[in-house]
Amino acid sequence: MLPPWLGGGLADGDSKGPEGNEPEPEPTEGEEEEPPLINNPFHQVYRYYSSNKDITDPTLDQIKDVEKQFTAKFEKLNVKLDNMVKPDGSKSFPARTCQDIIAFHPNSKSGYYWVDPNKGCIEDAIKVKCEFKNVDSEEEKTEIITCVDPSVVRSVEKDNWPSKVKTDAEKWFVEDHQFGKIEYKASMSQLTYLGYLNREATQSVTIHCKKSPVWFDNRKDQRNYNKALAFRGLDDQEYRHDATNNDSRFSPKVIQDDCQYHSNNWKQTKLEFSSHKFIRLPITDFAPVRDTDSDAMFGIDLGPVCFKN
Repeated sequence: MLPPWLGGGLADGDSKGPEGNEPEPEPTEGEEEEPPLINNPFHQVYRYYSSNKDITDPTLDQIKDVEKQFTAKFEKLNVKLDNMVKPDGSKSFPARTCQDIIAFHPNSKSGYYWVDPNKGCIEDAIKVKCEFKNVDSEEEKTEIITCVDPSVVRSVEKDNWPSKVKTDAEKWFVEDHQFGKIEYKASMSQLTYLGYLNREATQSVTIHCKKSPVWFDNRKDQRNYNKALAFRGLDDQEYRHDATNNDSRFSPKVIQDDCQYHSNNWKQTKLEFSSHKFIRLPITDFAPVRDTDSDAMFGIDLGPVCFKN
């Protein structure tokens, strides 16, 4: 007869275990009685980890210590949550705008803060200067100005750029001639959103010059704007002298123009740009004018672009 594991059956009279009415064998003297089997998979784990440990009730000091730790963690989380809801302009909790900072924290002072206008991840937050000016103490009205600095103040180093231009056609300094870069301490995405979130923007540009008119040419044989630089802002918006309209919003305001005298010494011309409603600042490029005189030189300092609420 084949054994059971090879397919055979039980022999006559055999059974798989003791008969149901057969009594359990009594434990012999000195042998401990086996505890009843508990059908709980975690019971043996519990017995293993707890059998060799003394179980004592916690003391009052231990309870107070645990409570103190819990309270400290709760307060820390509460502060973090409050900063997330009402960001303070720190690097860890950048606000969306300077307006949010003064709204959530009315006692904030003018200075540098971190903001994230495009509401992306905080890793691309930018450092800006927030200026809070009280313009109406009775109505508690505050004028808020947000300024973003260029990457370097001297964006265009002094050089004989006019003689390096090889064409009389209007070409852009960065895009076409590839003479240099104009960059800011913020991405174009962040600057664009700052424009969306504000109603006005201004920026000043200072041109240092030697024997190179950059706006009005006051030489006796000229007296014209043929040497005037053209500038470009966001969305390809151009700013230039408008002979038909001196008050054109796309023509900069002349603050100072000493370059017009074609001096052998270094002089400067200062222009102020403004943009309303649909913000097109900051300045991103400009078009130099060709001059065969190798002594004609200029360099450009960009001021911060400032947005007003």
